[in-house]
Amino acid sequence: MFYGLRFLLGVAEAGFFPGAMLYLTQWLPDSSRGRATAIFLGGSAAAGVITGPITGALLELHGAGGIAGWRWMFALEGTFSVIVGVIAGFFLVSRIEDARWLSAEEKTALRTAVAQDETARARAPKVSRLRLMFHPQVALLTGAFFSMTLTGYAITFWLPSLIEEIGGLSSFEVGLLSAIPAVCSMIAMYTMSHFTDRAPDRRPYLALTLVLSALGTYLATLGSPWFGLAAITLAGVGSKCAATLFWPMAQSGLDLRIAAPGLALVNSIGNLGGFVSPFLFGYLKDTTGSTNGGLYILSAASLLAVVAARFLRGARTAGAASTTPAAEPQKA
Repeated sequence: MFYGLRFLLGVAEAGFFPGAMLYLTQWLPDSSRGRATAIFLGGSAAAGVITGPITGALLELHGAGGIAGWRWMFALEGTFSVIVGVIAGFFLVSRIEDARWLSAEEKTALRTAVAQDETARARAPKVSRLRLMFHPQVALLTGAFFSMTLTGYAITFWLPSLIEEIGGLSSFEVGLLSAIPAVCSMIAMYTMSHFTDRAPDRRPYLALTLVLSALGTYLATLGSPWFGLAAITLAGVGSKCAATLFWPMAQSGLDLRIAAPGLALVNSIGNLGGFVSPFLFGYLKDTTGSTNGGLYILSAASLLAVVAARFLRGARTAGAASTTPAAEPQKA
């Protein structure tokens, strides 16, 4: 039943992320989407900060009312997610024209900026949906995202085990320490996006963040558990910052007419790393008695993503790379 419900959860949430990425393209030009993506992805990082200690505390409810701690965790955290989803449906609006918080001048400026961005994207070569899976740009995006997902999920699943090796910590204290990579990632993502949104090419920055991710996972194989926590924090910062750069590139690099299915395809296939990573990591740990083998593979995956990033469409037109007050309303 657990696996069946988890599968249905995956089906339900499959369209959320690519839908959100497409949603951003309809509200903001490319010169602002890095910061917007950083804020959006910061939600998952903030969830790690908040739910780390909360999850640890809920697990300590084990046996209360005759209910296992993990059941308390799923029930309470799941209920909160459902409530937030229902509330969001009443506040999200589909079109710029419906945004009550923007003045008429701001709506006009924002529509103009988005329209210019869409015109630039419409110049990309035409690709039919049937040939989408074989399009070189989609294949590169999918491969790069798959490698990034391997590292991201491994950090998520392995971090608590690493912290427990420190010893003498309660579940709540493990949750607090688990929040450290998320806090550092949030700060780094938004700070970096301020610079990269103005850069004519995001690829060098993407390559740099992927190298940081590879370096962090490799260093995690060395030293004490405390040193490993610092190394995993570095890897997490690199992984999250890479995602902040990757998705604006994916949004801008795909033909406007295939953006929706293209983003969905990249996200769905790339997220298979979320299945491969824990399975591979657990298998190597069981067979070798060490997590080092899995961390070496993650380092290699991040470096392969660097190669893929070299061939992604990263350069932008002068208009897309610059920002003017008329093209970017302050309140947008």
